[in-house]
Amino acid sequence: MSVIFVRAVFDGDLMVRLIPIDDADSLAVVAEMIAHQAVGVMVPPQDRPIEVWHDENRLDPKETVQSTGIGPMDILRVAYA
Repeated sequence: MSVIFVRAVFDGDLMVRLIPIDDADSLAVVAEMIAHQAVGVMVPPQDRPIEVWHDENRLDPKETVQSTGIGPMDILRVAYA
């Protein structure tokens, strides 16, 4: 378990944020951490699942950060499905 920092943006938000994530976290947890910064503040809440994208690939929410190859300062895009 180690903490890395990634750059993250939620679709519809103008801010790119620096987010600390644990490499043992699931992508579902990471999506919620990123959404917490934007949904209800810059992006209206919606009753839809949230997806994480990395290098133009949608990631499985059950996978861990470490298993996907996400590294320090990578850019993650989070969006409603």
